[in-house]
Amino acid sequence: MSPAPDLAEPVLGWRAWSARAEQDALLLHSPVFPCRWTPGRRLAATCANRGRFGVVGRVPTVEPHEAPGDSCACGIYAARSAERAIRYASRLRPVRGTRAVLIGQVALWGRVVECEHGWRGGLAYPSHLYVLQCRDGEALCRALGEYGVPVEVIGDTVHAPRGAPRRGRLARRHRGPASAAL
Repeated sequence: MSPAPDLAEPVLGWRAWSARAEQDALLLHSPVFPCRWTPGRRLAATCANRGRFGVVGRVPTVEPHEAPGDSCACGIYAARSAERAIRYASRLRPVRGTRAVLIGQVALWGRVVECEHGWRGGLAYPSHLYVLQCRDGEALCRALGEYGVPVEVIGDTVHAPRGAPRRGRLARRHRGPASAAL
């Protein structure tokens, strides 16, 4: 891993989400941590390791730090390739209330740390959503439209969405008005 400086433009990577109904809205959720992505608001990473570790005789407490940390696994994750995000999404076990499983492009900015298969960022917002598993694609696209980014239904597929960067390519930088507002 190598730390990267704060970036003028976001790094564009890939990740998986679940879409769950909450109080008349359909919200993106992280498949790993209990974390909701609110439409129109950037997600800011925090380090949850401080609260989980520190049991006497086990793992020492992680010192408070800005996420993502150099010697910690905290941060908002994004993969280099759509294929990796699809493989990850295909292993998800939807929790109660899940209406769809998605992959998508996500813009990471602020402090960004490069990892073996992608990046961990301090700030993030989706930039394009692809619905993989759902019942009513059109209704889901309308509901997810609250995020203000393109939403497409590509169905259950093992292939990357058309136009997705292939494995090994450098990340494309996110350019557009959405990044300025976040």
